[in-house]
Amino acid sequence: MTWLDILIVYLLVAIVLDHAHLVCPIWLGWSNRGFREHMLRRPEKFILLPALCLFSAVMIGITSNTTHEPAFRGLASVYLWWNAWHFGSQHFGVASLLGWRSGPRWARQAVIIVPTMLLVTIPISFGSVPVLIRGSVALIVIGEVISFAHWTTDVALTSRVMRQWGWAFLLGVLAMGAIGFVWKTVGTDPRLCGPRPACTVVWSIPTLLGLRYGLGFWHFLMSRWVWKLSDPQVRATIGRALFE
Repeated sequence: MTWLDILIVYLLVAIVLDHAHLVCPIWLGWSNRGFREHMLRRPEKFILLPALCLFSAVMIGITSNTTHEPAFRGLASVYLWWNAWHFGSQHFGVASLLGWRSGPRWARQAVIIVPTMLLVTIPISFGSVPVLIRGSVALIVIGEVISFAHWTTDVALTSRVMRQWGWAFLLGVLAMGAIGFVWKTVGTDPRLCGPRPACTVVWSIPTLLGLRYGLGFWHFLMSRWVWKLSDPQVRATIGRALFE
C-alpha cells in the first residue's frame, strides 16, 4: 500500500467521522429526556433558532447559481469562522474538564481558542493556492490532526453519556456519518486538490452545500448547548450521565 492509498483511506474515514460527529450533539440533546424537556420549554431558542439557521442556509443555496456568488461566499465565510470557533471552544471545554481552571476565563480562552482558529483556517487558505507554499503541507497535516481529534472527542464524549445504548449508538452514528458522501468524495485531480496528491473535494452544488452548512450551524448550536456544563440544566441532565 502506497502513501497515496493510505491518504485516500484516511480521507474516506474522515468523511464518515466528520458527519458522524455532526449528528452527535443533536442526537444527544433530543434523546436525553431531561434536556429534551428543557428544550421544549424554550422552543424559540432550541427549535426556531436552529430552524432559522437551516432555512436561511438552504435558501441561499437554492437562490445561488454558483458557489462564487456574494451571498453564498458570505454563507461559506460564516461557516468557516464559526467552525473554527467551534473547534477552539471544544479544546477550551476539554481543558476545563481536565482541570485547567486557573486564571481569568478570557485569558484561558485566548490561549486556546485563538491558536486553534488559526491552525484550522490557515490550511484551508493554503489549499486554495495553486503553488505549494513552504510549510503549507505541515500546516495541512496539523489541521487534519486537529480535525480528527475533534471528531473522535465529540463521538467519544457522546458515547460516554449515551453508554446505556451500548454499541447501538456508535454503530448508528457511524452509519449516519456515511451521509457525508452526498457532499464529499475523494479524488486526485490536481485542478481540484491544488498541491495535495489526494484531497476531500466538496461538490460545487450550492443547494447541497447550503444544506450542509445549515446542518453545521445546527450542530454548532447544539454542541454549545449540550456541553455547556456551567449551565445547571446541563449539569443536572447530560452532566450527570457524563460523570457518574
